[in-house]
Amino acid sequence: MSNRDAGSYRLGDLAFTLYVAALLAISVPVAWLVLVFLPDGRRADLWSKRWARWLLAASRCPLAITGADGLPDDRSVVFVSNHASYLDSIVLMAALQRPYRFVVARQYAAWPVVGSAIRKARYITVDRRSAALRAAAADVIASALRDGDSVLVYPEGHRANGPTLDRFHAGAFRTAAATGHAIVPIAVRGTRVVMGRGARILRRAPIEVIIHAPVRAASGDRTEIARVRDAVRSLIERSLGA
Repeated sequence: MSNRDAGSYRLGDLAFTLYVAALLAISVPVAWLVLVFLPDGRRADLWSKRWARWLLAASRCPLAITGADGLPDDRSVVFVSNHASYLDSIVLMAALQRPYRFVVARQYAAWPVVGSAIRKARYITVDRRSAALRAAAADVIASALRDGDSVLVYPEGHRANGPTLDRFHAGAFRTAAATGHAIVPIAVRGTRVVMGRGARILRRAPIEVIIHAPVRAASGDRTEIARVRDAVRSLIERSLGA
């Protein structure tokens, strides 16, 4: 690539960043104001996901979704996804049309606007500071599943530190096995290109969400749970081309 081409490319990234910033400046106050007046729960969740679909469409980042037809329509499941970028949650809100509740780290509930959406949509917050708090969060997730709600968990527990997957925690897999629910692996590709870790400049790029067939643990045995966790991680890793 010539110096002129490289400079043009950087200029294009800057223009895209300013364009997305303008979209956020216009839409976030409106979305937040509507959320304030909506009742907590399903309607607030639907509104947040509608905004996410609008934002992705307006940003003109192509979104390809594969595998959604294989989801069971009448059963709650545990979605597990890789987590490479802050953009992942917006992409998943736009891509998954069925109802589900995000499982998010406790600190995000204190963020302006984001925290309002988390509380209004009744997403599940997890405090990982002690084993007792983690166990309490697992009980809340299990209760939601038994009540018929699907949940979405990032089993890495945080955004990955590099281009490859970090270690998967067993909690989501243990809860799925204990409640008899299937795990649905999801691979999200392209979000790190659009919005890398620590990046201040965005880049328009295609995004892909790959939804795999449900996986179910044969028992609640620790060995079986570890087997399913490792199999799901390998499946997502292969989908990412890692």
